[in-house]
Amino acid sequence: MISKKAGVSDRPLLMLLAATLLVPLGYLLLWPAVSSLGAARPPVTSGFARPSVSEAGGAADGLAGMSRSDSESADLPDGDAGVRPTPPTALPTPAIVADGSAVATPPLGVKYLDAVERLILEKTNQARGTNGGAGGLPALLVDPGLQTTARVQSDDMLVRGFFDHVNPDGLAPGDRIAIMHRRLVGAVGENIWSGTGYSVDDAEALATLIVDGWMKSAGHRANILRPSYTHLGVGVSVRGDEIRATQNFAEVRGFLRALLPSNVVQGGRIDLSVAAIPDGAPEAEKFDLWSSSRGRAVSNPQPVGAGLIDAPPGTYKLRLYFRSTTLPGASTIYFGPQINVESGS
Repeated sequence: MISKKAGVSDRPLLMLLAATLLVPLGYLLLWPAVSSLGAARPPVTSGFARPSVSEAGGAADGLAGMSRSDSESADLPDGDAGVRPTPPTALPTPAIVADGSAVATPPLGVKYLDAVERLILEKTNQARGTNGGAGGLPALLVDPGLQTTARVQSDDMLVRGFFDHVNPDGLAPGDRIAIMHRRLVGAVGENIWSGTGYSVDDAEALATLIVDGWMKSAGHRANILRPSYTHLGVGVSVRGDEIRATQNFAEVRGFLRALLPSNVVQGGRIDLSVAAIPDGAPEAEKFDLWSSSRGRAVSNPQPVGAGLIDAPPGTYKLRLYFRSTTLPGASTIYFGPQINVESGS
């Protein structure tokens, strides 16, 4: 059992905030009271999942079935920008390295619990292996980019003193991952955890506490056991007595073969070819750019090979169309990285 640090008082109430279970534009909140005598300050958990995959049934504009709920930024103010300007108090965006992953550096006074992160991954995969029917679910693969986004979220919650999937800048998990992961194409989800006063000396006990807390909550358990998820990044940050943990999940449909630049000039061309996952799966055929604030595409679907950026200046999310394997003439649409279109004049 994980030990309580000296001087930390007992509290009898464990508060669990359950995940969004594919509920458009809303959170499903569960607040069960659970006895927790003899523990450090009870942890708090929260989970999020995004319904970002839709079938477009052959409509002329390729957008049938899409809605504002496909983007976590749908409640942001109107305008071309899909995200709000980053205020000076926000954490800096991690550096992007050549393979498309981002590298996180802990803020002053914060450190990463690497051993706990590894054990959370192991315990998550153990849970998947013993649930989901005969043979269990496939193990989630580590993705360095998702680990960075998870670490940055844990850092940010510590430094700016909030506990939410949407940070003070209005960025939800899909927004943050789209900014920092420059190659991922797919759907994402997130679990977060907050604890105070727990010892960090026993990595096994702390990882067990965190994963058990998630598994006892329906929303978080659903994220951990979601069959479609393929990859995971875990970030556990500590500062003083405060610990924050984040899991960033992804159903990876593919990775862009070339690192997508953050800024592109209107009328320019970029390489949007995708290495599909799994091997042999249909590759992306078309793309467009999605405005979260407007709740619609701002460019017409066009062949991936052309790579022509014809949208007006603004901040958008790349969307890629993959031929459906179940509906003839239809496409499955997945989000990719965020892109800033600049005026060519």
